[in-house]
Amino acid sequence: MLNVFKCKVISRRLSESLDRPLSLPERIALRIHLRFCPPCTSYRKQLDFMHSASARADDNLPRNQDQSLGDEARERLKQKLGPQ
Repeated sequence: MLNVFKCKVISRRLSESLDRPLSLPERIALRIHLRFCPPCTSYRKQLDFMHSASARADDNLPRNQDQSLGDEARERLKQKLGPQ
């Protein structure tokens, strides 16, 4: 039977691995667990797919060189926010 608590820790580590490099002990623990846990292996594949899909989507977004607000937009924001 799978250790559900361990799976929760592993799923957290898998998510963290997208944001930061894991230490050697963390990577070893992940590899060992994934070798024997099909649900966590499936979760890892899903994370990898979503990560690459979002990266591709971000690459396809048009880039606006001028990031400043126009006068009309600035005025609308001031009206919505009210006096400060």
